[in-house]
Amino acid sequence: MIHNIENVVDINLKNIATQIPRGRYYFRRHVVRYQKILKSLSGKGPLTILDIGVGYGFLAAAMKTAGHRVFALDFFYGEMAEEVCRQFAIPLLMLNMEVHELPFQDESFDVVVLGEVIEHFTSDPVGSLEKARRVLKEDGMLIVTTPNSLSAVNRIKRFLGQGDRLTYQSPVMVSGNSYLYGHHRLFCMDELQELLEKAGYQVCDRQIIFPGKVSPGGVRGLLGAVVVRLICLVVPKLKNILLVMARPI
Repeated sequence: MIHNIENVVDINLKNIATQIPRGRYYFRRHVVRYQKILKSLSGKGPLTILDIGVGYGFLAAAMKTAGHRVFALDFFYGEMAEEVCRQFAIPLLMLNMEVHELPFQDESFDVVVLGEVIEHFTSDPVGSLEKARRVLKEDGMLIVTTPNSLSAVNRIKRFLGQGDRLTYQSPVMVSGNSYLYGHHRLFCMDELQELLEKAGYQVCDRQIIFPGKVSPGGVRGLLGAVVVRLICLVVPKLKNILLVMARPI
């Protein structure tokens, strides 16, 4: 049964990847977290899902194709998000949840996904998590993924005196307001769990995973990737991506 679920998920993702022309590198970088999320939803549908930070739309499209009712929210990806959501008939709202209330009734969704989003929040992550909790059903599930601040990659970067290239980018204008895109705050697993608990959630599953399947460029990149993999085999908590599932309490 497990192998059947994995096959269905993998086939679904491969089909989606062929239908969305943009962001192929991003897809390869994040395919493992897509697989993890989709497998966690298998056999539980059809569910009503809110995908906050839909981005390129790979996960939202895969969830929709799997039979779920999906709503999307974004405001940085603009036309790209609109194009994908239109292609897969996914309702899309363009707004910043840090600034605006989510325009849904209480307990509207079975699942809320915050995929690679919380690190972009600029002011009040707990407040945004509380907004997500309001629209979750009593027995609903919040799924959060975010880069691991204590990953082997980040530790090596700091040792070499390198920072996060996404720490700062040019401001983005949305509806006449200026917002700073980038990674404003990375979290370790314990910090992320503490945030969720402060926002009124109970963590029911936490994993640290490799993000995806990327072929590093050149011999130096390949050697670096091999070293990181070996380190993470010995110390799994140094993997790249945090994945947490939590229920409202």
